[in-house]
Order: sequence, then structure tokens, then C-alpha cells
Amino acid sequence: MASPQSASSVLASAGNTEVAKTIAIELDQTPPTVSCVATPAILKPVNRKLVPVNVSVNVTDSLSGPAGFELLSVTSSDPNTTNDIQGFVPGTPSVSGLLRAARRSEDRGRVYTLTYQGSDNAGNSATCTTQVRVPRRVGEQQQVKRPRKRLGCSVNTLQVGLGKLDYAKYREKKH
Repeated sequence: MASPQSASSVLASAGNTEVAKTIAIELDQTPPTVSCVATPAILKPVNRKLVPVNVSVNVTDSLSGPAGFELLSVTSSDPNTTNDIQGFVPGTPSVSGLLRAARRSEDRGRVYTLTYQGSDNAGNSATCTTQVRVPRRVGEQQQVKRPRKRLGCSVNTLQVGLGKLDYAKYREKKH
């Protein structure tokens, strides 16, 4: 980006007068901001079926502006993934494809990793990575710790439905 910084008159040797101009040029050497999110992030049920996955990729750059993005790679934590990744084409702005909801029985779960590279109009680039998980067990949920909800009752009394359970009496009977 160029912008005039100052102006003053200059008399040339031929007697002509010209306004002197100074131009400052800002060089964009900052990479763009690149973010990506896959939907769904968890493939379930674990049934060996191919599941449609879409990735939202966002490239922003405040100086020269975004120029685009491309898929660099799609990998799996399981080395046996023949035909388990379909439709995603590295080297293109590919954002949709199919991933198989499968894992090995002794496995802790499978993780697909998609890596994208975004660039700006000055040629700077940055990458982002998003993951899609296949849970270890069929009922396994996303491993995000949620804050515990507090119950609206005292420590010794727990309301269950319409009745009350006195915890102190319960403990006495149990021991």
C-alpha cells in the first residue's frame, strides 16, 4: 500500500517547478490468519461406513488481503486406511469428502488430521489443522470436560423426582 507522506516545491535546473512527493510503501511480511473446523468432529456410530465430512476454512489478512487456501494433507492415525479417505484432494481447495467411521479393535480410536495452507496476496502463508475422531468405544463421547452442574439442594439431602433421600440416613443403613 502506498500513501503520500509529504509535499514541498522543488525548482528544477530548467526553471520548472514540481511538487516533491514522498511515498511510503508498506510491505506485507505478516502471514495471514488461517482457521479450520471439521464437521462432524466425531464419527459415530463406529460402523465402518463412510461419513460425509465438511471443513470450514477461513483465511484473513489485513494488509494485502487473502488469496485462498489449499488442502495440504489428510492423514489417519491408523496406517491401514485403504479407501477410508475419499473425496479430499490435496493441492486443491477441497473442503468435503468421506471418512470411514472405523478403527481397529485393539485401538484407542482413530484420528483423521486435515491440514490446510492459506495464503495472502503478498505470498505469505500459514497453516491450520483440524481433526476428526473415531471414538474408541461405540458410546464414547467427545473428550471435552464440561463443568459439573450444581444441584439446588443441601449436601445431605438430594431431591429425586417428588421424593427426598436423606443421605445421612442412607449412609447409616448402608454401614
